[in-house]
Amino acid sequence: MSRTHFAGVFDALYEGLARASQSVYDEGVCVRLFVASRVLGALALEARGSGEVVPHEVVTATLEHALSEDEEGYFTLYVFTMVIGPRLLVSLRDDLERGVDEPTAEAWAAASDAVIGQMNAISAFLRRRSAPETPSWAPAARALVDTLESAGYSDHLGPIR
Repeated sequence: MSRTHFAGVFDALYEGLARASQSVYDEGVCVRLFVASRVLGALALEARGSGEVVPHEVVTATLEHALSEDEEGYFTLYVFTMVIGPRLLVSLRDDLERGVDEPTAEAWAAASDAVIGQMNAISAFLRRRSAPETPSWAPAARALVDTLESAGYSDHLGPIR
């Protein structure tokens, strides 16, 4: 996979999480979204270098849909940690296993650590908080997973295998 592809994924996460952080009212959720967006933004900058990238459309749409389901941002945190994050980690691992140059291998290892760090931080935050009871989350989560699977991203974030 190209650095440009991952830069697009990281950029979509950066933009989507930042946008969500600006629209939620819960201070704790806002902070978690903002911190995660900053981490992903740094990864996007490193991956793209001096080039321009287009944010990954499916990741962007997934985060937009998540925020539309829950304006408080809890569902967006859930989608990052349970739907998008694991697929991103699989894609990074797959790229490393295919063989990349040393700088890219180091960047992907650091990116994996950063994503796992954010997933852990969000999980710790959510364990301390009770998310609002929302019956629409289960069908909404299933719909997002179905959308990703139908786009060819059943266990990764591409490119399509």
